[in-house]
Amino acid sequence: MFEGDRKDFRRFQSKIHQKMKTNADRFPTPAERMSYVTNRLEGPAYAQILPYILDGECQLPDYPDVLRVLERAYGDPNRVNNARKELFRLKQQHKEFAAFYAEFQRLALEGEVQEDSQITILEAALSHELKGQLTSVDAPDHNVHEFAAFLQKLENKRRYYNDLTDSRKPRYNPRQTNYANNSGQSKNTNQTNSDPMDLSTARRQQPKFNPQGRRERGECYRCGSSKHLVAACPEPAPARNPAQLREARVNGSIYSEATRSRKMARSPSPAFTDSSAKEIALA
Repeated sequence: MFEGDRKDFRRFQSKIHQKMKTNADRFPTPAERMSYVTNRLEGPAYAQILPYILDGECQLPDYPDVLRVLERAYGDPNRVNNARKELFRLKQQHKEFAAFYAEFQRLALEGEVQEDSQITILEAALSHELKGQLTSVDAPDHNVHEFAAFLQKLENKRRYYNDLTDSRKPRYNPRQTNYANNSGQSKNTNQTNSDPMDLSTARRQQPKFNPQGRRERGECYRCGSSKHLVAACPEPAPARNPAQLREARVNGSIYSEATRSRKMARSPSPAFTDSSAKEIALA
């Protein structure tokens, strides 16, 4: 079907010619051929042919005359020049060569570019990877189709070796990272590789993160040993977390809240004067 899109007219025109040549036995008379073409038109396209239709029959000689009427309305008079401009602007970049060359060939045919010139234009439009591969090989330069087939083989090889190299690279897994000490040996930090945001039952049962589980299993609350309890643990008690102590700056030095409280308790209280008592009574 054709509804009047200028960009779609060449497709419609080409398919109508192909249909009439392939199925010539089904449309033996001009009236049948024009009837088929006009029934493929809709909207503005059918309005271009409507003045030539009388009593349901097209009054033009044959179906090529119908296509010429449509071409005057929807054809591109600068089709060749426009195709050449698009061809010179065309670049492969990150496209696959097969898709890129299909578009290149279409524009070269519409622009009526000679095959001798197509090789130079094609080579200039290639990606940087293919251009780099061409510097170390001898490519055929007498036929554009052989040159395109050679480029397709080069790209297939490049993609194959790239995929092969990527498949051999070890994948980074942050949960299985081994941190090494200065001597080059792996350092055992007694830390699990689980996610800190993991709230599963298995994580909650780990002694590192749930000391209450040690108590339930009869293990030492401090070191996790099953041979003694925390009262008989030979390990020293862990130091208090400095983050739990609030620090205050006094006379340029840093003291903990506990030290500050003890110093204030030892300092004498300020004198309570008579004037202070009078002010409190008046208040």
